Amino acid sequence: MLIQIQTIQPSFLLPIPITLEVNISRGIKFHIAGNVHSSIKENRQRIYTTLKNCGWHWPGQRITLNFRPLEIQKSGSHYDLPIAIGILAASGQIKSSSLDNHLFCGALQLDGRIEQTKNAFNILESASLCGLNKVVIHVESAESERIRDFFKGIEVINVSRLAEVVDYLQNNKIPKVPCNIPENISHDFFGCFSEVKGLAAYKRALEIAAAGNHNVLLNGPPGIGKTMLINRFDSIMPPINPQEVRLVEMISSKLERVYSKWRPFIKIATVQNVKSLFGSIRIQNLHSVFMEEEVASKLSQISHDGELGKFHNAIGGALFLDEISSYPKSILDTLQIHLGDSNVQVLMAMNPCHC
Repeated sequence: MLIQIQTIQPSFLLPIPITLEVNISRGIKFHIAGNVHSSIKENRQRIYTTLKNCGWHWPGQRITLNFRPLEIQKSGSHYDLPIAIGILAASGQIKSSSLDNHLFCGALQLDGRIEQTKNAFNILESASLCGLNKVVIHVESAESERIRDFFKGIEVINVSRLAEVVDYLQNNKIPKVPCNIPENISHDFFGCFSEVKGLAAYKRALEIAAAGNHNVLLNGPPGIGKTMLINRFDSIMPPINPQEVRLVEMISSKLERVYSKWRPFIKIATVQNVKSLFGSIRIQNLHSVFMEEEVASKLSQISHDGELGKFHNAIGGALFLDEISSYPKSILDTLQIHLGDSNVQVLMAMNPCHC
């Protein structure tokens, strides 16, 4: 019997949709195809032991797994759950009709427990773009409740064990998860802007910049308080606009950063290289994509791995570059390219030239 299951492959930001085909026929071998990493081939023994420990039968026939699309290399332990469910469905041990419009993701332990899934927001974003309305993952209860507010049309099936997944598919029984909604997350400011006395001209400039999302360069003698003042800039930044929330949440999920209503504020204390500040070359070439309205659908079409830089971590917020005059020319040239095509507010401070 041939079974198709939807899952994902992590990418530089949004996961890439992957279709897993499981076929069981006469024979005794176990085959894996579809440009897979060796780590997935090692999953066989772990899944075999997990199914046995949970009371399920391992089919003594030829099992073929095929991952599509072929041009993307697949790796990671999160394929454990879709593979296990696919084998159970293809062997007739559970109903295969209940797999439609579902996305499965999760790593299995030998006793049947499912490890918590990181980057849950971006997984649901990918499922939404693919038209899937049910996602089977294991996330914290508070995280599950929060991401449900973003994806009203997607049902999050929060499971912690393989037996709960089977029970849901067989009997449509959704496991009850205790809801532990944390209190409102407080933002840890460096200090309040109102604490600074004097520097009226600098304060006025920063207030105008915060209100209009302008870039700022403070130039003045050393020791007068430029750095101290900009360090308090996040205390006067406005809340995130509704149009920016989705992209900021996507980046927060990728960085495993706790999301809040406050804009991100990234401080660079030492001179960085171009890659650490602006990401890999492929990501640098995509700087204008982060400004487009349909950014999620654009990013979902990018199938390569990449590395985000600290500049991207500040999208939707502000990036503080202290002593900007000490940065090498390569960084300044790259910064000039990104300033006009990004929604990052750049704050800079420097001392007057010695000449």
